[in-house]
Amino acid sequence: MINFMLGRRSTEKIDGYSDFIFLAKTGRPLMPSAVNNVIYNVVDKYNKEEVVKAKKEHRKAEFLPKISAHNLRHTACSNMARQGMNIKVLQYLMGHAHSDVTMDVYNHIAGRQDVKEEVERYALAVGG
Repeated sequence: MINFMLGRRSTEKIDGYSDFIFLAKTGRPLMPSAVNNVIYNVVDKYNKEEVVKAKKEHRKAEFLPKISAHNLRHTACSNMARQGMNIKVLQYLMGHAHSDVTMDVYNHIAGRQDVKEEVERYALAVGG
């Protein structure tokens, strides 16, 4: 369960971290595999309902892809990098020992549109 939906807060501390989002009924943090199972079940339920809805609407079903906690982490990091978050802050948030991991693994260019947007943002910043 997600603690903010249930109005609960985690009282556990693990490696100095606390206030976890995904909690078991006991209030302890869920293991990563359990978080993935929650996400898989949500996606599976959505996709099953999409089949029924698409059939009623006489269209091809549009399925969600398989998503994991790692996908969420990767997306969040990429979005923060794209918004210009300081790479050292991003490194800290992601828990990487070295910023080159953050840069190489998570801060990637998705395509020409990313390059265009970054050049435009730079031009605005320098007054061009």
